[in-house]
Amino acid sequence: MILLTFTSCKLVAYEKYMRKITVYYGSSGGFTGATDTYILSGKGTLSHYNSLKKDTVFLKTIDKDVLKNLIKKFDDKAIKGINLMKSGNMNFFIRIDGNGKELRNFQWTTDTELPVEIKNLNEILQNLIRD
Repeated sequence: MILLTFTSCKLVAYEKYMRKITVYYGSSGGFTGATDTYILSGKGTLSHYNSLKKDTVFLKTIDKDVLKNLIKKFDDKAIKGINLMKSGNMNFFIRIDGNGKELRNFQWTTDTELPVEIKNLNEILQNLIRD
């Protein structure tokens, strides 16, 4: 019974932590110089911001379990150890903020060879837009 209580407390603490996370990802530059940013809140809302239109559009709400698994990936030791800040004409990015502070920031160009962890993370994020 004590283990169950500890697990429940840990789950509640993790869910509070999740709510403070915001993930920004997308692209910028290219011919138009526009930035397309997808914003995933720790509450599960996914929105899109386009710098040319200057508007934010709600897209959908992400399933709680999908969100939890995604946020766990940001805490992976392999992700924490990656330093990726390359810029060029067309840039892609993933930035994770927690409680208003930047926790992780990755930026790359079309010709950057991505670490497999970032490639997989980006694929998961891109699939949120498509699904």
